[in-house]
Amino acid sequence: MPDGTIKSPTFDKWPTPRKFYFPSSVVEETNLDKHTGIELHLWVEWTYKIYHIGSVDLNDTFIDDEGNKNVAVYIADNEVFTCNAGLGLCER
Repeated sequence: MPDGTIKSPTFDKWPTPRKFYFPSSVVEETNLDKHTGIELHLWVEWTYKIYHIGSVDLNDTFIDDEGNKNVAVYIADNEVFTCNAGLGLCER
């Protein structure tokens, strides 16, 4: 932000349904669609986030610019854990 304010992404700014697309090879190799209790851990600069995977939709796919098939992985609603690595501030 021009005034130096740091804005963090929130669920209300994230379109519903909340999802990421994973390469289909990763989903197939790990049998991601058959497991429960899976978490996606992301580290972006000083923020660490854990997203709980709600479901995988093998029919919701897209082909990226390099011709790779990607599969939708849905995030469980309000199931995110955020931690600031530098300050040790965490929230759920």
